Parts: sequence; C-alpha cells; structure tokens
Amino acid sequence: MNKFKDSVKLQRAAIDAMYVLLSEQRLRIWIQCKPSVAERNPVLKNAIHHAGELFAYVNLNITDGAVKNLQFGSDYITFSARFSTIPHDIVVSFSEIMAIYSPDNSAAVMTFNVQNTTEDDSTSTVSKLPTKKPTLTVIK
Repeated sequence: MNKFKDSVKLQRAAIDAMYVLLSEQRLRIWIQCKPSVAERNPVLKNAIHHAGELFAYVNLNITDGAVKNLQFGSDYITFSARFSTIPHDIVVSFSEIMAIYSPDNSAAVMTFNVQNTTEDDSTSTVSKLPTKKPTLTVIK
C-alpha cells in the first residue's frame, strides 16, 4: 500500500477516535477542511474563510445534533446538514480535513499536516504525497 493511503488510514483512525472522545464529553465537534470541499459541495462556497492571501478553510459542525446520518467511510465522512433551512448531503474526504476540534475546549484540538492545494484529491499523484504523518499534540 502506498504512503498516501497509509497516512489517510491513520488520519481516519485519529479523527474517529477524537470524535468518540469529544462525543463522550458532550462537546461540540467541528472539522476544519480545505476549501476544495466546497467544489464537491457547492452549498459550502459561502462558508470559505480566508486567513490572509494564501490560506483558506471551511469549518463544519459535525456534532450529533447538528447533522444527520453521519457516517465515517474508508475515505470520506458523509452527513446531512441544513444550510438556510434546506437539507444538503455533504461529503468530506479525510485527506481534506486539516483539524478536528471542539470550540468548547481549547485543549481538544487535533491538527493534520496536509497540503493546501486547489486540485481535487481524486486526482492525487505520487508527487503530492504528504511528507509527514498526522500528529497529536498534548496541551496541558
């Protein structure tokens, strides 16, 4: 198996574990994604935040009460959410997720080393492989 698939598997496992941990503590759970997620989910185009000229992201609330039918697949998270009272099915690739966190607890943050590219992840090539595996930072 190639390094890219291995790193996505590790990232998926880390996101799943963090989701369970935050859920058990009844905290809100958000994921911060690359702006490419809005290309597959047009309703998110207005949700893109720009932090300077070179960095953009999309924050999504995936707390149990905020979404329906949340499913962690092997490559994607899928769920249904309402935007302007209209339900939409959302698909987020694990490789598009830059962080999972709780806005209720500043210590509950897990970030991932991802490349901020504008290309769709389905066209990934060996030259775009991440150089580092996801890491967990303990903050006391």
